[in-house]
Amino acid sequence: MPYEDIEIRIGKDGKVYVRVDGVSEERIRNFREFLEEQIGPVHSVEIVRDPDWDRPATRLADEEAKKKQDELELENG
Repeated sequence: MPYEDIEIRIGKDGKVYVRVDGVSEERIRNFREFLEEQIGPVHSVEIVRDPDWDRPATRLADEEAKKKQDELELENG
């Protein structure tokens, strides 16, 4: 069976965010229909390749490493 990753987050404002990786278009449509049956209609859809909430700790570590590298380059001329 192919790898599928589905992550669901519910914000404090009640909005539901769903991230789906490794899923075919047909499976996404089926999943959307399932969600609409369970919690109501989908109000908007946005395809995002790199959402803001995706691995924030990794992003922070990458940004800090880049900052340190930039500082070293400035010191060394």
